[in-house]
Amino acid sequence: MIRSFLPLLAGTLIALPPAIAGTRGGDLPGPVRAALVELQQSLQLTPPQQLQFARAMAATQDVLPQLRANHKAMLDATTNELEKAVPDLAALAVLRDDTVLADLALRQAARAEWLALYALLTPEQVALLREELKRRVEQMDTLRAVLPGIAVGLI
Repeated sequence: MIRSFLPLLAGTLIALPPAIAGTRGGDLPGPVRAALVELQQSLQLTPPQQLQFARAMAATQDVLPQLRANHKAMLDATTNELEKAVPDLAALAVLRDDTVLADLALRQAARAEWLALYALLTPEQVALLREELKRRVEQMDTLRAVLPGIAVGLI
């Protein structure tokens, strides 16, 4: 069960929509970077763990520009196709599938680095990480419960 949380965290971080990640190049959005730095400090990583943490951060940052480029290319192609009198929705579906697969490969590469870090953690660090991830999952659940009410209020 615990091993499923780190991929959740890494996946959540990597899956941030490009629209909310209004940053330069491969920079992580400020709140994400701050949360990772806070987690890094609370785990009190050893030097080998610090090195792997840096690798995982770098891998995450390295995939962001390509994820953004893939997203933009898909949006541009969709916009162009929808400008046609008779858009080819099958072509858009194929483009979407291809983009999802390309993004998945990028995310998996970055996730592998986070899982390598996880493999280096002590049982105490795993317990601390587990509690932090549980807290974040609860926050997401709370947000999911509140968002529909907010959306209705906006309409």
